[in-house]
Amino acid sequence: MFVSDNGYAYYSPLQLGDLMLVSALQRAGSSLADIGSYLRDPQGDQLESIIAEHVQRLEAERRALRAQQRFLQKTLDRSRAISEWRDAPEGWRMVDLAEERFFDVDISGRFAEGDAGPESERQQAD
Repeated sequence: MFVSDNGYAYYSPLQLGDLMLVSALQRAGSSLADIGSYLRDPQGDQLESIIAEHVQRLEAERRALRAQQRFLQKTLDRSRAISEWRDAPEGWRMVDLAEERFFDVDISGRFAEGDAGPESERQQAD
């Protein structure tokens, strides 16, 4: 590699593979110290170790993001179901009792299949 007076780095065609590897490892989150260590000893098992660690980290991040997505989707679905229920005047009524107030409404069909609450759990147990 040659660095000019203006700071530009020039690589030989033989260094192109290393440049592409360094760029890919940086995008994957490798530190420059890890990359430099590999480049000093390219025959060692260190590259496989670096890549395996990043694959494991990315898989863990993917699982965490998927769990967050499922949680947010369920929250959104429930929020929409509650809004629909609240906006439908025939769907609920308030009953005044001596000491308590209850809402009387059937919401069993408002949620996703398998998430209808205790009533569906009782039916599934029978």
